[in-house]
Amino acid sequence: TGDYVLDVSGLPGDLYVKAARYGPADALEEPITFQPGAPALPLQVLVAADGGRLKVSVFNTQRQLHEGAKVVLVPDSNRRHRRDQYRVVQTGEGGTASFRGVPPGQYKAFAWEELEENAYLNSDYLRGYENLGLSVVVKPGENPPISIRLIPRE
Repeated sequence: TGDYVLDVSGLPGDLYVKAARYGPADALEEPITFQPGAPALPLQVLVAADGGRLKVSVFNTQRQLHEGAKVVLVPDSNRRHRRDQYRVVQTGEGGTASFRGVPPGQYKAFAWEELEENAYLNSDYLRGYENLGLSVVVKPGENPPISIRLIPRE
C-alpha cells in the first residue's frame, strides 16, 4: 500500500524514459498508487534512443578550467517537478564533462564548486542562482559544446 514515484536510472548510451503509464495514469506526472485487493494494472515504460549529447567546459573566475565542479542541467519550469528530467555530472581532469541520454528540451546549465546533494531540486535554493544559469536547448543527438562559469562556494 502506498504511493510511489517511478525512477529509472542507469540507462546506457543515449536512452532516456520518454513516457510511462500505470493503467490509465501518466506515471511520470503523478505517483503510482498500490492498494491491497485492487486489480493489478500494467506498468508500461517507453524508452527513447534519441537522447541528446552535450559537452560542457567549466571555467572559474580566472578563466581557468575547473576540475570537480557539479554540473546540473535543470529543465524548463514546465518540467521541474519531474526528477527524471534533471541531469548531473562532475567535471573531470581538464574541467570538462559530457551528458548523454538527455531528454530533448530547454534547460538551464549550472556549475557549482560545491553543492549539497539534490539541492538543485529545491526551487527556493535554485531561485537564488537562476540568473547564473546558461540557457541551452538540447536536441536529439550531438549538440554544440557549451562553456559555463563556475558558481564558487559561499
